[in-house]
Amino acid sequence: MTKDTKLHLFYWTITFISLIFCSVVGARYRNLLQVQQTARSGGLAGSYEAIPGDRFPAFESEDAGGVEHSVSFKSADDSSADAPHRLLLIHSPQCGVCYSQADVWRQLYTDVQNLAPDLETLSILMPGEREEEPLLDGVPTLSFPDFSFQRAYRVTGVPLTLLISPEGRLLWSHYGLLKPPKTDDVLQLIHSELGVNQDAQMGAPSPLQQGA
Repeated sequence: MTKDTKLHLFYWTITFISLIFCSVVGARYRNLLQVQQTARSGGLAGSYEAIPGDRFPAFESEDAGGVEHSVSFKSADDSSADAPHRLLLIHSPQCGVCYSQADVWRQLYTDVQNLAPDLETLSILMPGEREEEPLLDGVPTLSFPDFSFQRAYRVTGVPLTLLISPEGRLLWSHYGLLKPPKTDDVLQLIHSELGVNQDAQMGAPSPLQQGA
C-alpha cells in the first residue's frame, strides 16, 4: 500500500467516524430540543424545569409486567381522597449516568421504605424505551409511548428525582446525578412532611452516608 493510499484511507476513516459522531450527537440534541419544546407547552409557569409548588396531573401507565398503575392526587374539593406521597425516579436505559446513579437510588429507596413505608416509589422510563433488567428491584417501572409525561412533568434531562405530595404538588427535585449528602435533604423533607421519627426509623447510617 502506497503512502498516498494510506493517507486517503486515514482521511476517509476519520471522515466516517466524524459523520457517525455528529449523527449520534445530533439525534440526542434533537431529542433534548423536543423535550424542552414540549416542556414549554406543559401548562406550568416558570422555567423549563419544575420548581417546588408546581402541581402535576394524574397519569396512568403499565409496568413491564403489564400491570396497570393509576397515579391520582387529592383535590381541593375532596381532601379525604386517599393518595400517598410519591418518589419518582426518572431515567433512560441509554443514560450511563443513570446507571451510575443506581446504587444511590437503591439505598435511597431502602431508606425511604424504612422511614415511610406508605410512600410510593415509581421508576419512570423515557418515552418508547424498555429495560432488559430493572434498574431497581421491587420498584414498578413505568414507560410511556410519547412525550406526554415528560411534557407535564418537565423532564428536560435524566436522571431526575422528584418528591410529590398527595395533592400532586412538587415538594423537592434534583436534576442530574444525586449523591449524599443531597439524599439527606429528601429524607429530612419526608420526615417533616409525614411526621415520622427519622432517628428511630433510619437506624445506623448507610454505607453511602458514611462515605459522604
